Amino acid sequence: MADIRASVHDWYGNVVEPANIPHASKRNLAFEILQGDYGEDKLAGILLIQEILVPANLINCQRDVPLFAKLFSNGYIYEWNTCDWFVSKS
Repeated sequence: MADIRASVHDWYGNVVEPANIPHASKRNLAFEILQGDYGEDKLAGILLIQEILVPANLINCQRDVPLFAKLFSNGYIYEWNTCDWFVSKS
């Protein structure tokens, strides 16, 4: 967990921010990462949302509910561990 968190923050601060990526694209990055095959990828996307994008007002949990719902309906969040992380951290 600590390694994934550190990697997300390092990547975002050293790669994403300096690239001046538009806000909508930053949000899309988080959702793309969350669609990964591995739990670690999904956790990285969740941490990106929770610890970086929500505090920066780039993701609004109420406004973006339809995007969150697609993660479930499209089968990207289907097992208890990812679901637990997502609902308790986002």
